[in-house]
Amino acid sequence: MNDKIIVEIVMALKKHYKTATLPIALPSELERSSYTLHDDGEVLIERVRLHSGYYNVYIRQGVELRHVASILYPVGWINPVRIARIVKQVLGLE
Repeated sequence: MNDKIIVEIVMALKKHYKTATLPIALPSELERSSYTLHDDGEVLIERVRLHSGYYNVYIRQGVELRHVASILYPVGWINPVRIARIVKQVLGLE
């Protein structure tokens, strides 16, 4: 997967979530607490709580996870299934 696909994913997410951005570098495990909101085997979405917090979007590539986007707070309530569907549409999986 190349970086062009990541940009396409972020742009597609921006249509629904204005604070979608390129992946935010992950802090160390000690600095963050997170939990999984959605994992369908192809797309994983986690909520990361730091000072303000954000959501991270990953795609599975075999056994690896590729961080493809972040959505910053305050974004209001997100629909993780909708985000997964948008990512899959860009990847041609749906």
